[in-house]
Amino acid sequence: SDLMSRAGAAYARWCERRDARALDEVRDAMGWLDERGNGLFSSLGHAWLADIAAARGQDGLARRHAARALRRSRAGDTLGVGLACRAMASLAIARNTDDAAAVRARRWLARAQHFAALRGSRRDRAETQLRAAAIELDLHQPQRAAALLAEANTAFEAMQMAWHREQVRRLRERLPG
Repeated sequence: SDLMSRAGAAYARWCERRDARALDEVRDAMGWLDERGNGLFSSLGHAWLADIAAARGQDGLARRHAARALRRSRAGDTLGVGLACRAMASLAIARNTDDAAAVRARRWLARAQHFAALRGSRRDRAETQLRAAAIELDLHQPQRAAALLAEANTAFEAMQMAWHREQVRRLRERLPG
């Protein structure tokens, strides 16, 4: 729908330049769709909200929307579940990077990979590797991060996803040596 297109464009602006209005735009679109019972692919909109909220440190909002995306998977709408899991993985280490937080983050990433496999989505698999690499860097695990970045880059190259390859390049700059 037109609203989902606008929500997707707002999320893209968030990813590209951290546009502060993106959260409100996606939330407004999802609110309108939810009120009318238009649940088709709404897991993706809720996942976008979870990801933006997690990055902005709005933990409660991130958890609520991730939960809504995950609930939608029970109705067969798994489009946004991988991203919702990635958002929760990021949230798991946002406040501290102790061993328990690392375990929680990696569990969420494993769930994201599970859903990518269920959907047969190479893109979701590679995007999860990319997020996992960023998390491993934050956890001071550069060797794990480098391996994940190599795999993700190969996949993004094959899928001709230039923006994602640029994200790989930026994360590689954080690798030691």
